[in-house]
Amino acid sequence: MLKLVSDTDTYELVYSLKDEPEEKFPVFVLKKLSGQEVNNIQDKLTITEPGSTKMAFLSGTSTRLKIDKALVDWKNVFDKDGQPVPCTKDSKEKLPSSVQSFLEENINKVNKLAGYREEERKNS
Repeated sequence: MLKLVSDTDTYELVYSLKDEPEEKFPVFVLKKLSGQEVNNIQDKLTITEPGSTKMAFLSGTSTRLKIDKALVDWKNVFDKDGQPVPCTKDSKEKLPSSVQSFLEENINKVNKLAGYREEERKNS
């Protein structure tokens, strides 16, 4: 059965911290991206020079847009004073690069965006 992607279908992803007890690990609430959301992201990733066939891929933009669309909430994320931080576009951009890479890798896997082979699609 083919099911449409819904904004309410979310899943949790735990980010392990070496020196923290498990109950203090950050928990990220993510959603699957719809086909239109993926298309909108892809449309913003490639730039061309007028009158040229040269193209550039904006990988930082890719990471930022995927996280902005897929990350809908979090738990156990704090500011430098130990206060809880709301999950906003601005605060998502302030996540450490290692956490952004972790999130993007998961978003790619769940949405079959990177390293996804035709055989995997046939079996899903």
